[in-house]
Amino acid sequence: MNGLKIFVSSHKPCYEVKNEIFVPARQSEIVHELLQGDAEDVFMAERANEYCELLTQYYAWKRVDAQYYGFAHYRRYFDFSARGKACPLIRREYLNARTAAEFCLTDGQKVRTAAENADVVAPVPLNYYVKSVYWQYCNGEFLHAEDLDAVLGILEKEYPEYLPAAKKYLSGHYLYTCNMFVMKRELFLSYSEWLFGILKKFYAVRDMAGYSAAERRAPGHLGERLFGIWLTHLKEQGGYKTAQLPIVLFENTSPRTVLTPAFEDGVPVFLRADGDGAALAAVTLSSFLSHANAGRRYDIIAFGERFTGEDKEKFLRMTEGRKNVSLRFLDVRAFLDEADALSLSREEREVLTAVSIPLQTSGFDGALVLEHRVLLLADAAEIWDAHCGRSVQCADGVFVLRFADLGAFGTGWDSRAAKKAAEFLSDLPQYLVVQDKGSLAVRFTSAKVPWKGDACPYAEEFWAEAKKTAYAGQMRSCDKKGRFKERKTLFDRVFPQGTRRRSAVKKLFRR
Repeated sequence: MNGLKIFVSSHKPCYEVKNEIFVPARQSEIVHELLQGDAEDVFMAERANEYCELLTQYYAWKRVDAQYYGFAHYRRYFDFSARGKACPLIRREYLNARTAAEFCLTDGQKVRTAAENADVVAPVPLNYYVKSVYWQYCNGEFLHAEDLDAVLGILEKEYPEYLPAAKKYLSGHYLYTCNMFVMKRELFLSYSEWLFGILKKFYAVRDMAGYSAAERRAPGHLGERLFGIWLTHLKEQGGYKTAQLPIVLFENTSPRTVLTPAFEDGVPVFLRADGDGAALAAVTLSSFLSHANAGRRYDIIAFGERFTGEDKEKFLRMTEGRKNVSLRFLDVRAFLDEADALSLSREEREVLTAVSIPLQTSGFDGALVLEHRVLLLADAAEIWDAHCGRSVQCADGVFVLRFADLGAFGTGWDSRAAKKAAEFLSDLPQYLVVQDKGSLAVRFTSAKVPWKGDACPYAEEFWAEAKKTAYAGQMRSCDKKGRFKERKTLFDRVFPQGTRRRSAVKKLFRR
């Protein structure tokens, strides 16, 4: 029999914590196996989307022998670091090797100690100061009070000994969330039999006819409330040791992709494209495509921070139908987070990401790097062909980098490394590529820029390319550095996105 197993539910590829404790549990694989089982297994498999992560609990109950059972989610884990402050929720942007170590997910001994020192480890509950747990469910989006009342009716009829605990828990302010816990074997088997027995009876009294896909996830939501009732009852019995751990919510758990060349003979181009600089990056891309040679192939990788899915769609539409052009995206913020470099200034991060391209890719010997606010006036392949064997500065903000020259930046990502990288780029030999009519590329400085209405060289060429993009209408809203600043409403200013203030107000005034 295995000791401790913590199952991590997921429905898509994600970063996986590597040790013998955390067990990846892909929903599609569980469904496939359960469909080969008995009638109860098939019943669960056919309602996988309704049970949500409870399907993983059912699978572990029926298929796995362990001394301790635990459950997490591909975006939610317990904090096993014992940092002392028992807050309900900790947020991190990325799940990666650094943040996994921060919360001791990779420290098997700490995880075991936290799990095995209690009969039940539960999340630190959320405190609904003004309203009750029952009110929260009845007023939750996609939730129906009738479903929770149906479950209470089942408890009254089948498990009347749990009614006092149900009334106490649901009338209180502390809510256990996410169907997350670690539990001793005997308790887990008993709890699972109780939980799934109640939810099976729920289907007999509530057919959820007319519910949307989101509303049909009621069994998963009800499971959260039933866990709180069950735990309250367990504590009232006495004789069991319980503990609480904060939940860590990771916003992005996608595995970091290592890009390889799209073409054997392509011109490798790395285009700086940050989220708030997408408009000007689109102009650079448009000028690039306007001068591209139909007989050459171009491997374009837009790299930067906070580039949205909507921006990616706009960029991809620009290259639609061009079989000689590959356009992909590299989230350098994920690399910076893992390197613990997000606390650096924006300028420091930008210079570090340029020299760290070899660490984020594979198979490239070098690349043409286009920085912010660059307008190409001729085929980029001409620049690449002229200097692809060395690291040079071809114009302001236009570099040809030979990756063998960047080996010195392989370790340490801090202010000193950023300073070293900036000095390296500024000291590169300058081979300004020119043609009869002038430079092949121009970079707009913050002194005079066409998108602010300034009269400056190449303003006409700039607007000709800008009008081809999906950003022409918002171009004037960019600052001198080409960064777009969206106007916020008074509500957004007082209650910013992602803050506790905003969440509290939304909960208080929801229906």
